[in-house]
Amino acid sequence: MNTNDQHIDDIELIHRISEGNHAAYDLLYDRFFEDIYIHIYNKTKDYELTKDLTHDVFLKLWENRDSLTHITNIRGYLYITARNKVLDLIKHNKIVDTYYQSFLHTYKLVESTDFRIREKQI
Repeated sequence: MNTNDQHIDDIELIHRISEGNHAAYDLLYDRFFEDIYIHIYNKTKDYELTKDLTHDVFLKLWENRDSLTHITNIRGYLYITARNKVLDLIKHNKIVDTYYQSFLHTYKLVESTDFRIREKQI
């Protein structure tokens, strides 16, 4: 893309991206990366995690490029995708925490039972 392409509106960029135009995708990425990064960072407070989630947002945009033609507000689409990525992370972390707590409970139960068995053997 040339310097005149910097002035292409978002709708035209979406149209070009939906046709598989990598240069349009790069321009959109450059245009919105910082906003989406800041939005996610305000939720996670973790630089590396924020970077990963921000890249995931733009990856999802590229992967779904065939169905972008109905989008009229790309900023809104990106913010909603970012919000959903953060919510998915929170949901995942809750599942991991629940599993971990269950594991600890089971481990303590086994440890306690093992101790009682040894105590009876003495």
